[in-house]
Amino acid sequence: MKTGVVSVALLSAAASLPVTPAFAQDAKPAEAKPAKQRKICRSEHEIGTRFAKRTCMTAEQWREQDDASRRDRSIQRAEHAAQPGS
Repeated sequence: MKTGVVSVALLSAAASLPVTPAFAQDAKPAEAKPAKQRKICRSEHEIGTRFAKRTCMTAEQWREQDDASRRDRSIQRAEHAAQPGS
């Protein structure tokens, strides 16, 4: 009979405890991961070889490289135009 009373006392004590897992208190809020950007690959032919070089970058990286190439060409044209005799 004592074990029945003890069991009832333990069950009622356990029922009064808050029902939260122990790891829930330690869990940090999930940080949103940035969406993985898709890679775009281009084959570029280099002078002096018949083999193409494959380069893969994100759309943003390609845009930055294209903009830099345009700036470089623009600077070269301006320098060429500024040379005497051209």
